Formats: sequence, structure tokens, C-alpha cells
Amino acid sequence: MKKIIFVLFISILVLSACTEETSTNSIKTEDMGDLISSTIGNAEKHDVSKFEEYELESVIDGDTIRIKYNGSSEKVRFLLVDTPETNHETLGEQPYGPEAKEFTKQLLAGQDTVYLEFDVSYRDKYKRLLAYIYTKEGISVQEQLLKNGLARVAYL
Repeated sequence: MKKIIFVLFISILVLSACTEETSTNSIKTEDMGDLISSTIGNAEKHDVSKFEEYELESVIDGDTIRIKYNGSSEKVRFLLVDTPETNHETLGEQPYGPEAKEFTKQLLAGQDTVYLEFDVSYRDKYKRLLAYIYTKEGISVQEQLLKNGLARVAYL
């Protein structure tokens, strides 16, 4: 049920983002700081006390991070979203891939830890962990990527 509500919420965000006059074309790396400030100031805050906290190691791309999980370094793929690729073996770098990565990087800047909410399946076919990602302030990374036009709703 939680998954269905999240999908509906994300769909509404995507539809509302499509009607805004601004577009992803206007997002430049040098403007990312203003976008992040606005995002943090306007984002809905979730109660992270019910999620699991993990050490953040790095941002791999717009929809994948690396965390310390049970003593090992593990990749975490964001559930229900897909961002353009930055370094894909066959697709290479896709348009807006670097912007999505930079957005995720800046949204998580200064975060030593992130909060993960796991779904029914913990791993995908590539053995990456699958989770919803939240900052320590309770901001959903997936929601913000979608709201800012840097991701699409997608099932793995």
C-alpha cells in the first residue's frame, strides 16, 4: 500500500512538473546551488526515525549512491526513479545525466549519513541494494529528482 501511495504521489509530482514554465534546459551546473537551496527550503520533510541510517560513501550518478552496509561498501539504486546515464557501457553519457548526478551530489553534500527505506525486494538483478533515500533532514531524494525534472518514474 505504501508503494502505491508513493507511486501516486510521484505521478502527481511529475504531472505538475510538466506544467511548469521552467525546464531542465535551464539548469546549468553553475545554477545548481540556487536550485538546491530552493529545493531544501521547499521540500516536504519526512520522519526519518522509522528508517535505517547508513554511512554515505559517495554519489555514483543521479540515481545510485554507495554506502557502508553491514561493514561492506555497497551500491544502492534508488527505487522507482531513473535518471539519465553518466557513464553507461553502451549508452555513454546521456543528456542531463551530469546535471542529475550533480543535483544528487549537492543535495547530499555535507551528509555523513543517509536514511534508507527498503521495499519488499532488497536487491536487483545486478545485486545492488534497492531503497528510498532520505537526507538527515527528511528530504526524499527521489521526490526532489522528479520534482526538478531530473528523473522519470521507472520500475526496475
